[in-house]
Amino acid sequence: MRILPNRIFNNVKNHLIYTLVLVVIVIVGLPIFQTLFNVLWKGNIVLSTIAVFLLIGVYYAVPERNRLDKDSEQMRTFRHNTPDGSYTWQKDAKTIFRSAEFFSDCISILCMVLAAILIIVAMIMFRVIMPPVLLTIYENPTILLFIPPAAVILTLVYGAFHLIFTVQIHSDWDATRLHLANEQKMEYEEKKK
Repeated sequence: MRILPNRIFNNVKNHLIYTLVLVVIVIVGLPIFQTLFNVLWKGNIVLSTIAVFLLIGVYYAVPERNRLDKDSEQMRTFRHNTPDGSYTWQKDAKTIFRSAEFFSDCISILCMVLAAILIIVAMIMFRVIMPPVLLTIYENPTILLFIPPAAVILTLVYGAFHLIFTVQIHSDWDATRLHLANEQKMEYEEKKK
């Protein structure tokens, strides 16, 4: 499978910006999130963790979905490569899953996590920040072992939503094309009369 370094680099930059926005959202809305999770799952850590991974995966996948939805060049290429009546979402999902773009997008999430960790470590080393949570890590460094599996799980969740959103947009593009083709056919038949 081919990797697209420029795409990964651009995605990591964008994901780091999204991460800063997410940090602000979490800091501002933390009491609300804690209350909501306690009400919904009564403090169940497993359900809360699953919900957090799903929400973060969607959060990173939605901008990619919006970008693709507005990309007219991608739409033209898709319609050119998929003749009328030949589109199936199953084939499309397999094609997307095997594409270099999808693989590079998923790798970019892992790279973003590594980049975010390096930035945080550098800021700590230069005494820019010294969050209280680090005292917990100093007392119990095994917490750091959870970072790689968490990054992999986040990548899988992001990849799943990215795949679902891309297939949905392709289906919409195909449905729009068929709708327009039917309208043109009806207009042509009316003119013939």
